[in-house]
Amino acid sequence: MGQQLSTKAANTLWQRLNQHTPITAQALQQQPLTTLQSLGLSQRKSQYIHAVCQYFLHNNITSAHYFEQKSDTEIINELTSLYGIGKWSAQMFLIFTLARPNILPSADLGLQRALSQNYQHERLTPSQIEKRYIPLFSPWCSVATWYLWQSLNE
Repeated sequence: MGQQLSTKAANTLWQRLNQHTPITAQALQQQPLTTLQSLGLSQRKSQYIHAVCQYFLHNNITSAHYFEQKSDTEIINELTSLYGIGKWSAQMFLIFTLARPNILPSADLGLQRALSQNYQHERLTPSQIEKRYIPLFSPWCSVATWYLWQSLNE
């Protein structure tokens, strides 16, 4: 939901959707694309939601337990094979759904901005961020990321 949207906009869309239908793969898959769009989702985002729901239903994935024994890399590879899911979305899933502790979403613009502000340097590329900050924050990159995001709200 949050791809290329502000947190506030994503939360608003999430609330609208949650008020309209249960947030389950089966319920979302049954919603016509036009209904999802009437709630404020773009046509493309509505298609992505349907594709993800179809994958979860087809593979009988009913809970996060499906992913428990998989590595972060395996999960990222599996999820990014789905239409509309990129590395950032897979990383957000790892952080917020699976509570994986060591994820550094280096392409996240908020994280890039927070690192630049808090460490007084120019904005770095994702590969520069990984090289510099994974060794510094590991094994708690997800926690460091959350605190860095929060620093932008001060």
